[in-house]
Amino acid sequence: MNLIKPKKLLPGATVGILAPSLGVRPEDMEIPIRTLQSMGFRVRLSRHLYSMTDGYAGGVEERAQDWNDMIADAEVDMLLFGGGEVSNQLLPYIDYDNMRRHPKIICSYSDSTTLLNAIHCRSGLVTFYGASPRTFRALTDYNRQALRNALMRTDGTYTRSGPWKTICPGACE
Repeated sequence: MNLIKPKKLLPGATVGILAPSLGVRPEDMEIPIRTLQSMGFRVRLSRHLYSMTDGYAGGVEERAQDWNDMIADAEVDMLLFGGGEVSNQLLPYIDYDNMRRHPKIICSYSDSTTLLNAIHCRSGLVTFYGASPRTFRALTDYNRQALRNALMRTDGTYTRSGPWKTICPGACE
């Protein structure tokens, strides 16, 4: 299978926020939305983002519909979402062919690794283990620059957070 690399983000790109697992409240999204907008992005929220069913962001059909709608939306350039232990419920509902036709940056971490790995395996799309909406609540300057380097540049720029320190001296092979 050939790797599919999504396009880098440009200023004015649209970041779609969805919740394939745990439910979120509007107040949980205020700071992430403002921070993304201050970075020059537009934000689109999924239809069922604030739905709640037993602590999750709606039923599996609603969460899967949000996922597939965001993938099909030509104006959405990146999907950003949080974790939760039920993201695996979406796997049979994801339209992997549509993901190949509409490649986007897909970024999250933690329990969402299930989705990231399945998407990569089933579609060939390169996914990003990185930020989630929660990350943007306390984004440091270093994190902001690292995010820009990873998603908006193609030159492989890496920014160190500070000087490297030896914790335990020695040699290894």
